[in-house]
Amino acid sequence: MIAGMAGCGRIDEGTGIPPPQAGSTAAAGKTVPRSKGVIGLSVLTLINPFFKVIADTMVAEAAPHGYEVFAVSGDFDVDKQANQVKDFIVKQAIKEGKIYADPIQFPGEIGRKTVQAILQHFAGEEVPAQILIPTQLYRRADAEKDPELK
Repeated sequence: MIAGMAGCGRIDEGTGIPPPQAGSTAAAGKTVPRSKGVIGLSVLTLINPFFKVIADTMVAEAAPHGYEVFAVSGDFDVDKQANQVKDFIVKQAIKEGKIYADPIQFPGEIGRKTVQAILQHFAGEEVPAQILIPTQLYRRADAEKDPELK
């Protein structure tokens, strides 16, 4: 389980709990103050009841203190969890202007181009020594349109 503070603004549908809204009533019957921020939580899986309870409890505990919880499932993949935490931190920092941009790679395209090159080689065709894969930058304008950061 990995948790961190971030500025994203929604709860993963896997938790089944909507984010508390300013002025809404929490389960304990208290009014939830305007959100002070968002706590990002990445768990091994939200399918396992153990991790679901952790996520649900964090949502319930954070709300009365004015915080929302954005819980995501790592789907049993530690590397995916690490990337989720990076996204929590980097996207918000870009939105706030603390970081200019984050490079985005396309692993699917890398896989396709690799197989194409191998097939060309097997067919006796010339394969370039270097194959360029397009990348993009995630910039502040992208962060401002990102629904995860609303």
